[in-house]
Amino acid sequence: MFNKKIISFSLFVLTLVFAWQVNTKLIFAQSDDTTSNTTTITEVSSDDLDISNEEIKAPGDAGYWWSKFKLSTKILLTTNAVKKDELKLKQANLELLAAKKLAENNPDTNLQEKLNEALKKYQAKMNKVEEKINTLPAEKKAELIKKLDEQTLKQQEILRNLGSKLPEEAKTKIETLRKERINAWYEKNKTNLEQRLTAAADVTDQADRLAGLKAMANLEDLKDALPAEASSEIEATQNKTRDRLIEKLKNISEQEKEKVSKYLQEVKLTDVQKIKLTETLSSAPQGSVLSTEAIQTKASLMAKLKEKFNSLDDSQKEKFLQQNINTGQNAEAVKIKIINELRSEASSELKTKLEKLKIEQQEQLKERIKKIDDSDDLDELEDDSRNLPIIKKEMEAKKLELLKKERENNREAEKQRLEILKKKQELERERLKQRNED
Repeated sequence: MFNKKIISFSLFVLTLVFAWQVNTKLIFAQSDDTTSNTTTITEVSSDDLDISNEEIKAPGDAGYWWSKFKLSTKILLTTNAVKKDELKLKQANLELLAAKKLAENNPDTNLQEKLNEALKKYQAKMNKVEEKINTLPAEKKAELIKKLDEQTLKQQEILRNLGSKLPEEAKTKIETLRKERINAWYEKNKTNLEQRLTAAADVTDQADRLAGLKAMANLEDLKDALPAEASSEIEATQNKTRDRLIEKLKNISEQEKEKVSKYLQEVKLTDVQKIKLTETLSSAPQGSVLSTEAIQTKASLMAKLKEKFNSLDDSQKEKFLQQNINTGQNAEAVKIKIINELRSEASSELKTKLEKLKIEQQEQLKERIKKIDDSDDLDELEDDSRNLPIIKKEMEAKKLELLKKERENNREAEKQRLEILKKKQELERERLKQRNED
């Protein structure tokens, strides 16, 4: 009886809103704004979030309230728990895409206020989706988490690109929200991070031959946004994604090579993150297309970074260092290489500050080495740290420690194997004895 009343009321309200919508269109003769359906290597499209351009409505668009009401009603009438949460995830994505549309197309003086409101709604709806997931049965929870992981990486890319199009104050707010959002996602479900990220990156990678670059960039950004404890799993995912990309790019056209280079130059990451990304890609097998393009781009990025730095006055240089070097807990080896490049033309006062930064990065790097407990992770860090003799001693000590640990593990494994064999032999003797007695 209660459900019948809800349905009847909903249909009544739908009729009223439909009549209002038609009347509004007749009075104001408004038309929908749509965004380009072209997907490029540098932008996430609405299709990537399973949303059509026609569904994206920003405040002020014809049909804005009508579209929100339709989706809310659909959620209300949906009984399947997973489908209901998928629709709520769609609600959050629509709020995010509305913010993107506002930033790109709206010259309104109240843009910042509208943008903040859309992003608040996006954040609130994502929090609700994540809270609801934990109440679902295990099999349904796994199904929804998989979709949430895929779309969270895409949302992060949208927020990064969005921030780059706005004034500094607005950019800072979006950057804060972006990091809050990804940390909320991480804290609510840390288990099997590498496996989940690999699956999410693989879905992105399947879009086209070059889409793996977007996954690599998103993962690079993730390392700076999340706690240091997540770094090793993110890097393992990057390596798997890179290896798939190498296979896909064995035979590519000159036009595709240009796309790779252009993407690495223009992707919305910090200067340090771009160089770190090319460093990871250049560790691909020598002679591969990916390695060649990454090495060339890395040299170009480093030269541009140095030129940009030298064009700043001392106060701007300090701000640049604060934003690009003295942040995050990753990429220490790359940061040390950058500092070495920047010192050559710095003033004596700035050289002192650069040296201090360099020492801080070296100490962080040494701490990372101490915490490594896997030979593959150490090899990866050693690749990143080429030409840094300052950490050679720590690197050699860690290699010996891991080798000793590996030998001990092998001895223990052999001991267990012999014990199992001994037990099998004893059981076999008992069996033969029993058979003889019988």
